[in-house]
Amino acid sequence: MNMSEIRTVFDLMRVLGNRLAGRSCVIRMQEPATTNSYGTMQVRPDGVPEIHISPGLGPQTIKTFLHELAHVRLHYKQIKPSHIHTAAPRTVTVRKEAKRPIWESQADALRDEWLAYGKRHADPTLPDEEGILWALLDYYKEQN
Repeated sequence: MNMSEIRTVFDLMRVLGNRLAGRSCVIRMQEPATTNSYGTMQVRPDGVPEIHISPGLGPQTIKTFLHELAHVRLHYKQIKPSHIHTAAPRTVTVRKEAKRPIWESQADALRDEWLAYGKRHADPTLPDEEGILWALLDYYKEQN
């Protein structure tokens, strides 16, 4: 999808997702397979990261979206491909010993960095989340 094809906030999220993640990824607004999360990121057997975000989260949507993208950017190479993306919503329980608190903290930190940048550079004529997302399209351009 190129910039001229962006018609909805979800279209913008798809374009931004690839840019912030540093690779192509699939983004879906659907209940995650896991029982206890707003969003998930998994790597499919074909090597493509896939993000699921619960619909209807309101202001939490952008935070969840950016948190899951941060996992792609930071942890993609350490995640084993799986078929979890095909599981029915809310049917997979992640065992406590399988959780990685340091990864969650790292993803939260990068999400917060992205959010702060987006808020500083957002177009004030756009709704909050949309303005943040548009501003983040330039994040890595300015970092180089």
